[in-house]
Amino acid sequence: MAVAKTLGYDHPAYQVPTIFSGPTTVGANGVGTKFIAHTAGQLRAVTMRPITASTAAGSQPLAFTLTGTTTSTATLTVLTSAAVATLPNVLATSVTMAAGDVMWATHGTDATAIVGVSFEFYPAPGASLACPA
Repeated sequence: MAVAKTLGYDHPAYQVPTIFSGPTTVGANGVGTKFIAHTAGQLRAVTMRPITASTAAGSQPLAFTLTGTTTSTATLTVLTSAAVATLPNVLATSVTMAAGDVMWATHGTDATAIVGVSFEFYPAPGASLACPA
């Protein structure tokens, strides 16, 4: 018989960001890895860095969150031609996420770029993660 445990994110040690990261796929509007929020929290920043830059004109990266059946989009810093600089994006408004919500990014229309993306996610104080024993 399985017993459920609940991990409460109420200790100060848990009030630090969780970082989810991965690359986008090559090709126009290359999609990054999709990450699932492991507990309730806030998405506060998205950082991108071209891994493989191109000589194409600037490309408009977007970050997406899926809550239930609603998809929201945030416009990120434009990639400039042949740039390999880190592009931090502090979101104007933190995105509140529930456990199971999804986050991902695209690097825009640049057909040859591959971009590393990291999401800064903060667990909500007192949120929990139910898991089987």
